Amino acid sequence: MQRTAILILVTLTVFLPLPPSHGAPAPTPAPDVPPPAAAVLSPDNPAAFDPAAATTAWLETIPADKRAKSDAYFEGGYWLILWNFLLAAAISILFLETGLSARLRDMAEHLTDIKALQVVLYALPFILLASLLAFPLQVYQGFMREHKYGLATQTFGPWFGERMIDLMISLIVLPIVLVGVGRGGVGGFRGE
Repeated sequence: MQRTAILILVTLTVFLPLPPSHGAPAPTPAPDVPPPAAAVLSPDNPAAFDPAAATTAWLETIPADKRAKSDAYFEGGYWLILWNFLLAAAISILFLETGLSARLRDMAEHLTDIKALQVVLYALPFILLASLLAFPLQVYQGFMREHKYGLATQTFGPWFGERMIDLMISLIVLPIVLVGVGRGGVGGFRGE
């Protein structure tokens, strides 16, 4: 049960959503050529409107190089989902196989007999260490990659500051959530 709770905690820490750090998108350009008749919504005959034709007509207005760049960005995002999962699993395995998780648990149990406080004392260093281990991927994913594709203009300092705010929120919210889950009996530290 403890291994499941650890895996959930690592997953939540690694997969915290990153707020967008880019400005407003450029307006969509007007098409240079008129769209096909099926792509125009007519008040006289709304049933003749074909959303697929309208979408195709709009996509044809996007330059090929911009479409290729957009495709590369989104396809890379699919790979990042995999890498985030693998990193979360690797961090979980590292905590379990090195005995670090057990040492954190023992430290929390040594400091207090209150089960809810033990959870908090375990979760705080766990979140800090897992965040530190996940930070290189977060830098690539949230800063370098966004700049590479022209989707961000924020410098590293403010970006890093926002990540620290995210970490502080995680350090407050996740222990509370874990204590709440444990009080409900799911975590099993009511009757121990």
